[in-house]
Amino acid sequence: MEKREIMAYEVMETIKSKNKTKTKKTRFDKHEDALRYAAESKHRTEVYQLEYRKIN
Repeated sequence: MEKREIMAYEVMETIKSKNKTKTKKTRFDKHEDALRYAAESKHRTEVYQLEYRKIN
């Protein structure tokens, strides 16, 4: 069996409205895409690096 590690990036947006706060998570394969999405967002964002270990 072969173990592979896959990196993914997740952008978590905090969306505030009058009565409630909602979070939205979006995943990306490339770091540049995640940063671009976060920069263009009008909400508060955090970018996380995720690591997946797949067994094939």
